[in-house]
Amino acid sequence: MCGFVVIIDKNNIIDKESIADINNINSHRGPDSGNIYVDNNVALGSRRLRVHDLSEKSDQPFFSQCGKYVIVFNGAIYNYRELRSELKKKGVPFYTDSDTEVLLQGHIHYGHTFVKRLEGMFTYAIYNTEEKKVRIYRDHVGIKPLHYYNSGSLFIASSEIKPILSYPGVAKEINRKVLPEFFAFQSVMEPDTFFKNIYVFPSASHLTINTNAEERKIHFRKYWSVGSSTVDTVDKDSLEDVLVDNVEKCWMNDRRTGIQLSGGVDSSLITAWTYEKLKLNNIDTFSVIFNDNERKYYKPRSEENYIDSVSKKYKLNSNKYLFESDEIKKALPESIYYNEAPLTGPSSCLYYLLAKRIKDQVDIVITGEGADDIFNGYFNNWDYGNNIESHFKYYVPSEYLNKVFKISTDNDPLRKVKEILYSKDLDGMSAVQKTSVITIKRSLHALLARHDRMFMSNGVEGRPPFAAKNIIEARFSLGDNMINNHGTGKYVIKKIAEKYFDHKFVYRNKIGFSSPYGDWLSNKEYWGDYWKYLDRDLIGDLMHPEFLNSIIGLPNSKEKWTGGNLNLLMSVLNFQLWYSIFFNDSDKAELLGKSRLDLNIT
Repeated sequence: MCGFVVIIDKNNIIDKESIADINNINSHRGPDSGNIYVDNNVALGSRRLRVHDLSEKSDQPFFSQCGKYVIVFNGAIYNYRELRSELKKKGVPFYTDSDTEVLLQGHIHYGHTFVKRLEGMFTYAIYNTEEKKVRIYRDHVGIKPLHYYNSGSLFIASSEIKPILSYPGVAKEINRKVLPEFFAFQSVMEPDTFFKNIYVFPSASHLTINTNAEERKIHFRKYWSVGSSTVDTVDKDSLEDVLVDNVEKCWMNDRRTGIQLSGGVDSSLITAWTYEKLKLNNIDTFSVIFNDNERKYYKPRSEENYIDSVSKKYKLNSNKYLFESDEIKKALPESIYYNEAPLTGPSSCLYYLLAKRIKDQVDIVITGEGADDIFNGYFNNWDYGNNIESHFKYYVPSEYLNKVFKISTDNDPLRKVKEILYSKDLDGMSAVQKTSVITIKRSLHALLARHDRMFMSNGVEGRPPFAAKNIIEARFSLGDNMINNHGTGKYVIKKIAEKYFDHKFVYRNKIGFSSPYGDWLSNKEYWGDYWKYLDRDLIGDLMHPEFLNSIIGLPNSKEKWTGGNLNLLMSVLNFQLWYSIFFNDSDKAELLGKSRLDLNIT
């Protein structure tokens, strides 16, 4: 919905014009309006995509009528109408129909506890102009991104990292310790990012900052945790009711809305509920397909037949997109730029291209993201033994990692997984439950970051009804046999799906949103010139180059462009392109195009 930045600079009076430029770096997140507020050493900036109450009076920064409070907000509060009605009964006046005003008034009247009652996806910051305090909040699941930098005298929070990097005095350095983790899993767990001293604001947390304090120590307070449940035991029917309600709330907005239909069970269920439960017709769906007949190294994985069967059944306005190699090649560095990290799997650029293609047709897309991570959908035929961490498969094989990096306790790819697994918070949980906790924190957070970055790069808001606090709580009230039943993962969701689709559709092997990247990289006509950016000195400084060189030097063959060799090469290329974009101005101009408005990032 939006992007915002909050700056607290103890040593400097903030220049309004320069902050406006920094705020506009988030313009792709909020193309409809952009404004800033400055109070000496405190600044709040916002770029808005108007979703609820499309009028200018709901633009941000948004002020309370008394002028004491200022709020910037990114996201959507799905239950804001209920909360608004409750506040009105208490005599609270409202001057807009926006969820932003509900957030502000709820905070004024209920304080910190109000965040626990919110449904949806959000990050927001509220500045008390009299107390000179800033309070910042992030949603339960971590759907909407937020990053921060803190030096003691300078604090910056931003929806994206690029505005932080653009502020004077913020050093731009590689966070070396996360490289093995990225190569192993294609993502980096919070709180780390690829930039040293820039961190992810933790989900389900809030922070209070006294802007007059001499030195600022950061102390986050959790208001909810994964694995907790406040709901009664549920069955598949009551779970379905909750999911349908979530889908309905995703449709409640003032903008054009559609569904990202992958052909998988989860997005197909969302489509079925929309048609059969919500009684909506003429549903617009958007899908990515592949031409499998032209692939040399890629095993056919297209879900087009399943997409077509759902489209026919529910009389959809089906929009299918086949992206060619040259289009994908151009999209790879662009999507890395918006992701601000090497991509979470090469398929991420397909989300970027999809958003780019559909932005003139739709403003909001409802997606099936999160179901597999919450309901153990990745773990079919898995032995839930005691050594859980051993089952989290590396993207790049562990034997490769040991040849590429010097692995220590500090940079062990499994360090964060082990910390979660053996924490007291998981005491008393079954192996099935522990796996869900780790998967939510390990992979779901990464997928949600990709989900947000790629869609918002083109001003499209993605809404994932499965990735919600009430669904996670419902999952932890279910027995293990409803999560994994005789080797079938995501069992409860599949039992629900049986009501709408046949057995073959529901119980087919998991494919995922994949891509033929071996064929892409092996095509010298399109991809060969990307390897010219490979900085041997850089690679030699960060990794052991001998083994990498042996893989790079292999002739074109199935051995090179499949399996562990392919994944290693793709990871190296991803990392190099990220480095070129963020640390080399000339490479950046070549890769992104000199005409881009936001090339002024230092």
